[in-house]
Amino acid sequence: MMNIGWRLITLGIAGAAGAASNLVVNQVWEKGLGKHRPADEAEMMQMPMRDVVVFTAVTAVVSAVVSTALKRKAAQWYGA
Repeated sequence: MMNIGWRLITLGIAGAAGAASNLVVNQVWEKGLGKHRPADEAEMMQMPMRDVVVFTAVTAVVSAVVSTALKRKAAQWYGA
C-alpha cells in the first residue's frame, strides 16, 4: 500500500506542475515563437495545422519535464 503522505505530495505536485507548465508554455509560445497562445479550442481550430502540432508538442514536452523534475525533487526531499 502506498504511503498517504506521498500520495498527497504527488497530488500537490500535479497541481504545481500544471501551473508551472502553463507559465513556461506561455513564455515559449509568446516570447520564443512570437505567437499569441490560443485561448480555447475554437481559436486552436483556426490555427494552421503546423502551429497546432508545434503547440501540442511544446505543451506536452514542457509538462512532462516540469512534472518529472518536481517529482524527483519531492522524492529526494521525502525520501521516497
